Amino acid sequence: MGDAAHVAASVVLPWPVMIVALLFGLVVTVWAVVALLRHPTFERRIASLERGHAANEERDRHTAQMLQKISNDQEQSNKLLHLIVEGHLRKP
Repeated sequence: MGDAAHVAASVVLPWPVMIVALLFGLVVTVWAVVALLRHPTFERRIASLERGHAANEERDRHTAQMLQKISNDQEQSNKLLHLIVEGHLRKP
């Protein structure tokens, strides 16, 4: 009688419902595994992008400094050229 009570108390699902439930469980399991495997990949990619961004900012800062120096040198060269021309024109 104990076996009959166990069978009577167990839940019996129709085949289509059981197949859908198993497929749903499989999809959720695969999705969770893929998410766990991709998480470190995303972190590495983000770290790589941050390093690249920092390098780009440093290069931009250096380029801005070089352009400022070039601009200053050009301004000084123009002043010197004007002084030379002015001195040459004042010569008797």
